[in-house]
Amino acid sequence: MDGYGMVNGDGGIWKKSTDGQEKVYNTDNSNLNYNWITTLKNDASGSIWSGTDAAVYLNDINLHGGIQNLINNDFKDHNPAKSGEATNRVTAMEFDCNGNLWVATSTEPQFNLGYELSVYNGEKWFVLSSEIENFPNLYISDIEIDGETVWLSAPDYGLIKVSFKCN
Repeated sequence: MDGYGMVNGDGGIWKKSTDGQEKVYNTDNSNLNYNWITTLKNDASGSIWSGTDAAVYLNDINLHGGIQNLINNDFKDHNPAKSGEATNRVTAMEFDCNGNLWVATSTEPQFNLGYELSVYNGEKWFVLSSEIENFPNLYISDIEIDGETVWLSAPDYGLIKVSFKCN
């Protein structure tokens, strides 16, 4: 299996193949749309997904950043802001047993006033934070999924537990 990591300095994604070959993907040499990578995850097929800390807006600003999936040295855009349901500033993400991607984002990156927890099924975004009664408006720094339990780490708050069902 190939290894992946985030690149310090100029940003991007570093890949080391099992044959020892190394490659850095960034906005200069690939269609990666933003170099500031905040999180990397593998899906069930071993494909790499990257989340960025892109401070973008929905109105009159280009919607770079968000989430991209690396397939055959090419990045496929899964930009949450284009859906109108979530924003591009990804703080954490994790796959569940159903293959859905749970994503924490900041809704107003310039002031850090609002946050969202969303789920992406590969086609559509669902903002859960607006559906869960009394869900706190908090920065989520990490997401871990254990079976049918989602654990959200929120600095200065603690852990938040959300349950769901596996198919």
